[in-house]
Amino acid sequence: MVQYDVIIVLGNPATEDGEPGAIMTTRVEKAVELFNQKLANKIIVSGNAVYNQFNEAVIMSELARSLGVPATAIIKETVARNSYENAKLAVDILNANNWTRALVITSPYHLKRASYIFSHYDIDYKIVVANYPKGFSTVNKLIYNLWETWLLTKLYLFGDRRLPLAVPKR
Repeated sequence: MVQYDVIIVLGNPATEDGEPGAIMTTRVEKAVELFNQKLANKIIVSGNAVYNQFNEAVIMSELARSLGVPATAIIKETVARNSYENAKLAVDILNANNWTRALVITSPYHLKRASYIFSHYDIDYKIVVANYPKGFSTVNKLIYNLWETWLLTKLYLFGDRRLPLAVPKR
């Protein structure tokens, strides 16, 4: 039984040779797992070419297709360059389709900030965490978590003009 209108996969860079990065891969694999459980019939992959010339949404779409998701079930949002734009542009797609319920896929270190950003939109969402990639070191986890804690603290203290005013949930 479909419980959500769509699964949103937040972007993460491809490798320098255009292959899906390890974090990107875990996010897409989690989305495909939920898609196969029939929690939603559509997947939005969101992200532009931010850290290299490879468009994240295109790479994620190709990976999802290689894992069995039909092209007709994938919506590519190819413009977003950061988490704020991932949320805004994905919500624009939801609104254009009269959708209100989404599963948002991200990584453990990013879940609090992603949830805070999505909380500013009038949608019913649930953050789903994709595991760290195999071999992701404790030092990498610490660095990623410290960086996100700093960003979230800054966001709480000073706000961010890229966020809309918070809206009440439906």
